[in-house]
Amino acid sequence: MANELKDKLVSVLAALQTQGMTPEQAVEHILHSFGGRAGEISTISVITPGLIADVLLTVYRDAVSARQIAIILHRLGYDRQAVAGALRSFFPELSRPGDGEKGA
Repeated sequence: MANELKDKLVSVLAALQTQGMTPEQAVEHILHSFGGRAGEISTISVITPGLIADVLLTVYRDAVSARQIAIILHRLGYDRQAVAGALRSFFPELSRPGDGEKGA
């Protein structure tokens, strides 16, 4: 189901991109279709911060930054830890020194 959802979101965002929308504008447009309640998106269990980041990076590739994605995810109601985890999986350079290392 996650792949189907990703494919649909990619399709919608790609169409919005061809209309000249930025990542922020495209997400805002999608929010309006959900009734404009950004904070409620984070409560839909299949729509994860990682999925949203993946969709944005698939469609906008180099035209979207980690900062833009973080702002979008925060606006959608995801907490800092969820946003950081999603960003680190796509931008490993954002990991803190020592992340994932066992103590010596």
